[in-house]
Amino acid sequence: MNQQLVQGAGLVAQSDGLRAQAVMKNAGAWGKMFNSIGKQYFDYRKEVGGQYDEVAQKVLDTAGELPAGEYEKIYDELADGRNKYINGNKKERALLKRDINLKATDLGEYKEFRNIMSELQLDKENGLSNAFVDSDKGREYLGLLKDVSKLSTNNCPEDEPNCPDGGRMGVFMTDHDYVNSEEFALEATEIQKEIDDLQFYFDEVKYVDPETGAVEEMSEEDQMAIQALQAKLDPESNDFIGRKFSSVSTLKQSLSNFTIDKNSRNLITNLANNHAIASGNVKEGTIVDFPEKITRETVASTIIGKSENMDSLIYDEMIPGRTFYGDLLDMISGQHIIDDVTTPEIDESAPNSKENVAWGNTYADLGITTDQLALADVNGDNVIDADEAKAIANELLKTESNKSIYLSNYYTQYIKQQWNNAAEARVKTDMSFMSTHEIVEDANGNKRYVPK
Repeated sequence: MNQQLVQGAGLVAQSDGLRAQAVMKNAGAWGKMFNSIGKQYFDYRKEVGGQYDEVAQKVLDTAGELPAGEYEKIYDELADGRNKYINGNKKERALLKRDINLKATDLGEYKEFRNIMSELQLDKENGLSNAFVDSDKGREYLGLLKDVSKLSTNNCPEDEPNCPDGGRMGVFMTDHDYVNSEEFALEATEIQKEIDDLQFYFDEVKYVDPETGAVEEMSEEDQMAIQALQAKLDPESNDFIGRKFSSVSTLKQSLSNFTIDKNSRNLITNLANNHAIASGNVKEGTIVDFPEKITRETVASTIIGKSENMDSLIYDEMIPGRTFYGDLLDMISGQHIIDDVTTPEIDESAPNSKENVAWGNTYADLGITTDQLALADVNGDNVIDADEAKAIANELLKTESNKSIYLSNYYTQYIKQQWNNAAEARVKTDMSFMSTHEIVEDANGNKRYVPK
């Protein structure tokens, strides 16, 4: 897969106005695919982000003004506290004053948080990453920009009166890592079992009093117990076991983790430009090969290894007009499944068959065995369609080690193409010179022309 990814990534090198000069085999055919799956995905990302732009602009237009429901909620809490203040002692009054001040601070911070997130959403160059916007977590965060009341007070349980952020305002957010864990599945199963046992007792067992013959009815207390258990499994409830309280300050601080990795983008651009300059400066009569090994090591260690948001390298435009993920989908989509991967077959009846079929883009080339085809080729048509391509791509990118390898190969190939493009512009050696000179290589591997 690694080598195929390097080959397929060559189409990336066609960006920055140099696409016509691409020298990678099959790159021209790929470039002709106007409606490729990769392009569809690229357009889809823009559409998803655009859905939130209007909401974000509305927040900025009102200086982050909160939904009316937030103020109503605060008013109700303060009205309740008013009676406690009137009847309270000196200590209780002091604590109520502190509570009011904290709530005022939290409301101001929440306005600021909504403003910052709106600005980031509208900043397509350095704002929120596509990886975040199109994730469950991102959709939940961006949902806080809508005109819906979301703030809650973190009331400490009776057995933990001094819990963290007790009394502060914030939002109960889904803990997506926990929800996707085995621990969550086990806890949810146990809670559901409790609910089922209670329901079974009253629905099926029906205890009958031997003296009166009266059938025991579910008490209000039992009903409330079942409702409390059901709330723990309801994703919309603040009591959902997959939710945890996030203070406003925590929400605001977390935004920096969800932005486009502009530092890595700048490093990739600078590295590509530096190699292009170095290639263009090669003197007449000297042959210098692209330093692929050391470049890949540099990319892996200084860019991929130090990225603050590796998913941004996958889903965002590190190269203008292209994303790694979109190009990966193009590499593995729409290919005819064949037994001999070295001699690709072309199904002339398939749409865009000549453009779609290229060596290195079949299931087998990706390391998927024939036993897995029944699962991967969902519709059984022997072609990798858009949904199947995404499923394969997501599977390949499940581990951090795979991400690092594929990204290193991909961006190294982009840098290599900038080197090759610059080489095309070098002063050409005339044929008379070539007829009287030959290439020799010294002990250090350096090549140059010398008289025959």
